[in-house]
Amino acid sequence: MPITGDFPSGHETIRLRAFVELSRCITAVSELDMNLAHNHLAHLSSDPKVRTDLDELLTVWMSAQGSPDEEEALRRALNGSPLAQVAAVVLVLWYTGGLLVEGKLDYPEDDPEPYFGALLWEAIGAHPPGQSGGYFGHWRYTPDNS
Repeated sequence: MPITGDFPSGHETIRLRAFVELSRCITAVSELDMNLAHNHLAHLSSDPKVRTDLDELLTVWMSAQGSPDEEEALRRALNGSPLAQVAAVVLVLWYTGGLLVEGKLDYPEDDPEPYFGALLWEAIGAHPPGQSGGYFGHWRYTPDNS
């Protein structure tokens, strides 16, 4: 599936595209929010060590692309590799909107979008606490999807 949206130019475009494709494989979600992808990549890249590890993971992913089964090729490449931990960090970030730091989820302080846009909410069929998604009094009625 082609990626569309506004991207930075040059190397960062390639990096963002690779991150989105890797994220689609890791999360098993084909439609990812491009603004969140850009924010997640920036958040991960803000730490030099994480950025280096992520770039290694992206290199592994790009070499797996073109294989008959990209997901299996990635799985084999990560099996027993320290980069599997980086893949787990990417997965947790997409599903929760936060980074796991010392056993706790750390969310960006100035941007609630990663939390509200986390894949978890759709996966469990709920809205994030703090976001009602309805008009005043909507809680009195049975949900449409029940």
